[in-house]
Formats: sequence, C-alpha cells, structure tokens
Amino acid sequence: MELLAALGQYLLEAFVLPGLCYLLVFAMLYGDVLDGIRAKLPGESERESSLGLWISAVAVGAGLLLSSVTFAIELLFRHWCWFNALFPEIDVVALNLYQMGVLSAGAAVMHFNIAVGIFIILAAYPIYALSRDDAARPALSESARRARRRFRAWVAVGVLVLTCANLAVSSALFHRTQNILRAEDEEHHRPPPASWRSCE
Repeated sequence: MELLAALGQYLLEAFVLPGLCYLLVFAMLYGDVLDGIRAKLPGESERESSLGLWISAVAVGAGLLLSSVTFAIELLFRHWCWFNALFPEIDVVALNLYQMGVLSAGAAVMHFNIAVGIFIILAAYPIYALSRDDAARPALSESARRARRRFRAWVAVGVLVLTCANLAVSSALFHRTQNILRAEDEEHHRPPPASWRSCE
C-alpha cells in the first residue's frame, strides 16, 4: 500500500500538477482562446460547475500530453553527458527495489516538466500573436495595445524566470534522488546503472 501511495503521488507530481501550471501560463498568454471556449459553456446556472470540470479535464489532459513531449526531450538530451551531469538519470529499478527517493524523484520530474512545458508554451506564443492579435480585438486603442504588449512582455520575462528556477530546483532534486539511491546501492553492494558510470 505504501508503494501504491508513493506511486500515486509520483504520478500526481509528474503529470497533474504540471498540467495546472501549463493551464495558468496558457491563460495568461492565450486569454482570447480561453474566452472563446468559456463563451461556449452552458448558461450562468451551469457555467460554474461546467467551468470547474472543464479546467480539471484540461489540466489533466494538458499535463499528460505536454509532459509526454517533455519526456521525449529528456530522452533526446540523455545522449549528452553534460545533460546527465545536470540531471542524473533516475534508476527506476533501484527506486522500486528500495522504495526510497520516490517523492524526491516525482518532485524532480515535476519541476523539469513544468520548466520545459511552460517554455514550450512561451516559445509558441509569437506564432499565435502574429496570427491572432489584430483579428482578436480590432477595436482596441493604440494605448490599450501598448498596455497589452507590455503585460505580455512581463509575462514572458516571468515565464523565463520560472523556467530557470524550475530547472535549478529540478537539477537539485535529481541529484538528491541519485544520492539516496547511490547510498542504498553501496549499502546493498549493488553496482550503479551504466548511465551513471558512462558519464563519470
């Protein structure tokens, strides 16, 4: 039961919580899209419950979809030792064998997924802005347009800061998980995984 509880928390940290962060950043950058979706929801009497259900569904779906992209990026970068030095690969076999470090591993993956996911959302924004900005609110005055551009610029800066912060926290948690599992390996006289040895 303890393993199942830890696994459930790992999945929550790795997928669901990043999905909520993705949704928040998406709402700040792509507000017009969310306004259009909200306008299609049922009337006022049902809108509040429908909105909550919709947010939950989108958060979980976005967490699964975008986190799968971040996992693919992680697998791609695993070919370089500099990446493995910053984000040591988690030994899943040892994680399951010792049942130690599961929470720190989940938190490491969560922060990495958040960092890469919100950066992907930010990187896609210029395409959206070029195709939708003028058509979305043609009645805006020039001063309102400047204010919106300043707001989005600050949001972009904030997202970049959050990306760097989450990468730094993720790196520290990857190392913490590696240290936990390495100590258990030494105690049980188990050789470390080949990926750790190849980059040392």
